[in-house]
Amino acid sequence: MMKFQNVKPITEIRRESANTADEWYRSLIESDADLEELKAAKLAQLNEACGVAITGYFTAEVRGETYEFSYDAEAQDNFQDTRFAFADGAVQTVRWTAHKDGQVVRIDMNANEFNQVYYAGLAHKQAQISRFRDELQPIVEAATTKEEVDAVNW
Repeated sequence: MMKFQNVKPITEIRRESANTADEWYRSLIESDADLEELKAAKLAQLNEACGVAITGYFTAEVRGETYEFSYDAEAQDNFQDTRFAFADGAVQTVRWTAHKDGQVVRIDMNANEFNQVYYAGLAHKQAQISRFRDELQPIVEAATTKEEVDAVNW
């Protein structure tokens, strides 16, 4: 009897051949993949979409004006650094990049204004995570058919 060592399951092979979780899922939906593999791919696809949504933009008000703020990885680092600088008393105001009416603008914020924007960013992030973990993931996990899995979208 021949033994196969280091043979990967088909699920891993399919996942590795895809560049993104979305590609992995799309490759499975038309295939003979079993329901559990399809669910795993759908959850990966939704997790990927969640990450994209988190690193997008959120809105916050500063002095009665609504602005959009980036929440990409660099922006998140900048938010943390600036929060610490305000907490340590190292800065009294900060000039920040925002977007208004499709234009890039620079606005000055004091600690209170910055904290409002900072917490709006956190709320944005938590809303995306909640949408994935609390709303969409349970639907996928409870699905009993491929059609039910496919009906769940970001």
